[in-house]
Amino acid sequence: MTHFLRLLTTLSMGMFFIGCGVVDLVKCLPISKSESKKNEEISLPWILISGPDGHVQHKVFIFKDEGFPKPPVLLLHELPGLNPKTLAYANDLKRDFTVYVPLLFGKENEESTSSGLWNYFFSGEWSEKEEWIAYDYQDGRIETKKASTRPITHWLRKVVGWIEEEHPEQSIGVIGMCLTGGIPLALLDNSQIRALVVAQPTLPFMFWSTEYDKRDLSLSNEELFNAQTRVKNDGVLIYGTRFEDDCIARKEKFDRMKDMFGTHFLDGQIEKKEYKVKNKPNAHSTLIGEYVENQPGNPSEKKRNDILQFLKKILYSKNITK
Repeated sequence: MTHFLRLLTTLSMGMFFIGCGVVDLVKCLPISKSESKKNEEISLPWILISGPDGHVQHKVFIFKDEGFPKPPVLLLHELPGLNPKTLAYANDLKRDFTVYVPLLFGKENEESTSSGLWNYFFSGEWSEKEEWIAYDYQDGRIETKKASTRPITHWLRKVVGWIEEEHPEQSIGVIGMCLTGGIPLALLDNSQIRALVVAQPTLPFMFWSTEYDKRDLSLSNEELFNAQTRVKNDGVLIYGTRFEDDCIARKEKFDRMKDMFGTHFLDGQIEKKEYKVKNKPNAHSTLIGEYVENQPGNPSEKKRNDILQFLKKILYSKNITK
C-alpha cells in the first residue's frame, strides 16, 4: 500500500471512530518535506529481542565506541519512524553514552508519518487493553488499579532488562519523543533507570475533547503509581521539553507532570520567542524534526546540549548498588 493510501485509510478510520478529533490532528501535524525520505543502507550492530509473550519482536540498534562501557541511554524514535535524523542523533550521543535504539515499526533509515500512523492504529502493539488488578496490602486494605497491557510497553521493559544485564552497575537514561514521549515514565518500574527525557509527549491521539483528555499521559494507574513512587523514593529526575504553542504535545500534560513530580520535573519548554518564525507555524519535534546541523541559534541544538548535560550529570555520577 502506498504511503498516501495508508495515510488516507488511517485518517478515514479515525474520522469514523472518533469524529472531529481527527481534524485537530490534521490541523496540528507539523509540515514535513521529508515523507518517505530514505538514505543509503546502514551498517550497525543490532540484536533481535522478543517480548514476554513472544508475539512482539523488534530490532534494537547499538551505538557504542570501543573502550570502557559508557552509561546506557535508550532512545525511542518518533511517529515518522527511525529516520536518518534520529540515527544521526544517536550517533552524536554515542560520544558520551552507549545508545540503544529500538526499531518500533517501519524500516530503519526511512521516514514516513503515514506508516507510523498505520502501525499505531492497526498493528495491535499500541492498543491499550484494560485490566483491573487487586492489590492486597499488609494492613488489610484492598485496592484496584487499572493496568495497561499495551504490548509495545511490555516489550520495551524486556529491552530495559536486557540493557540492565549489559550494564549491571550503571544507571540507565531513557529518551522518549512524540509518540513515545510519555513511555519513559512507564519504564520506571526498573530501578536502574535514573534519568528520563520526556520530549513533546502526544499520546493519546485525538482524544482532546475534555480537560481530562488534554492532561492524559496515556499511562495506566499502575504505571503512574510506580513512576511517582520511584521519583519520590529514589530522586529520579525527569526533563520535559516541548515547543510552547505545540497543539499536539499539550501544555496540560506538562502541568500534570509538574503536579505529580514537583521539583523532580524540570520544565525545558522552548519559548515562542526562541523559534517562532513565519514558515514554522506547527513546530513540534524538539530534538529531531526542527534540528538543523551547524545552524547557529537553532533552538533544537541548544535543547540537545541541555539534555546532554542533564544525562551526563546523572548517569556518570550514580552507580547502582544491589
